Parts: sequence; structure tokens; C-alpha cells
Amino acid sequence: MAMRIATAGVVALAAVAWASLLVITPWLAAPGAGEASVFTAALVFRTGAVICHQHAGRSFAHAGIQEPVCARCTGLYAGAAAGALAVFLVIAARTGRTRDRRGLLAWPLTRLRWAVIACGLPTLVTWAVEHAAGAPVTNLMRAATALPLGAAVAAIVVSWAAGASFDDTPAATAIH
Repeated sequence: MAMRIATAGVVALAAVAWASLLVITPWLAAPGAGEASVFTAALVFRTGAVICHQHAGRSFAHAGIQEPVCARCTGLYAGAAAGALAVFLVIAARTGRTRDRRGLLAWPLTRLRWAVIACGLPTLVTWAVEHAAGAPVTNLMRAATALPLGAAVAAIVVSWAAGASFDDTPAATAIH
């Protein structure tokens, strides 16, 4: 069990590190930065290009340099960092208080699916408002509405890394 908790901690730490790196990268690429900083920034921007469109008008900028991912992706990763850290802290606190490891991490899969769908709705709505209705959506709105989805998915991933069981058995009904 300790190994699984450690694995969950590594996953949570990676989520926090990636979200932090996205925000500080523009400063790493700023004029006058050292060679190692510029190399690191280039690596993060290249990685960002694989996972994001990096449209300048839809990205936050710091020090006159845009972030390596768009505002919506920034919100997803910030939410992922918060969700991963929160679930890891809950799991770590529960692990220290209980001796019964079997019931420590059990999630009903159907509820998780609905939670992810519900957390994805704000992102879907802003995307639809922007693309279908042509209404203006700010970068702050893009990021803020993506936070819940990132948090929900990261919470599930960290739970999985900690050894959670995901019950896929349908609930019993009067028919069965």
C-alpha cells in the first residue's frame, strides 16, 4: 500500500510541476535568460505544441511572451494540479487513520463518469458559445471553465495510481 501511495504522490507532484512549469516558462524564455533556461523553455514550448494549438490570441502571456499552451489548456492543467494534490492529500490522510485498506479507495464508476461529464460541461458551453454562437469568450473564461474538468480527471488518475478500485458492477434493481 505504501508503494501505491508513493506512486500517487509522484503523479500528483508531476501534475503540479507541469502546471507550474507552464506558467514560469515565459520568464525562462525572456531576453537575458541563461542558456539552460532558454533550452528548458524551448523544450516546454515544443511539448506544448504536441498537445495544444498554441494560438497566440487564445493564450496568456507573461513578460511579453505567451505561455506554451492556450488559456483553456492552462485551466485544464491548473485544475489537474489542484485536483491531483487535493485527492493525494485526502488519500494520505485516510491512509494514516485506517487499518482497513480494503475500503480505503473505492469509487463507483458510474458516478465518476457523471462527475467527469458534469465537470466538462462548463468547457463545452464556452466552446459552443464561442464557436457556434460567435460570442466573445475571454482567455480567463476559457481557463476558469476548464478547471473543473482538469481537477476531475486528475483526481481519478491519482486515485487509480493509489490503487483505487473502480466498481463497474451495475446497481441491483428490483428486476434483478
